Amino acid sequence: MAEGEPTAGQCAAGILAGECGVIDAHSKRLPSQGLGDTTPNRPKRWGAFAGSESDGASGVGLDKRSRASAERAAMAQCRNAGGMNCEVFFVFLNQCGAVASTATNSTWARGPTLSDVRDQAMSGCKSRECSIIFEHCL
Repeated sequence: MAEGEPTAGQCAAGILAGECGVIDAHSKRLPSQGLGDTTPNRPKRWGAFAGSESDGASGVGLDKRSRASAERAAMAQCRNAGGMNCEVFFVFLNQCGAVASTATNSTWARGPTLSDVRDQAMSGCKSRECSIIFEHCL
């Protein structure tokens, strides 16, 4: 056996005791090192929020396969709620969305977590009377 080669119960030269066998798992090429994405292939899921500023009606389209489908669903729900001037305010893809509102002001946010978007929407509203009127993650 050559000098530095592992023997029964020993680690290879340069490997700390307790890391024998562990180093092999850390030396393989993993997907995060260029062989591909480490997250499973998630289907695209779209969401949209529509509102009518003149009368306060709103609607959402959630978990849709396309942006257009999410926008259509949000607009239809807004109109069904009595909205006379509905328009899509924002869309989101495989992420979270939230809307904070008062009687005269509203702000929205989209991002990776519900906590993030709630905080962003509330900080954008800038009023003690603000409350979250919509939140959802896809």
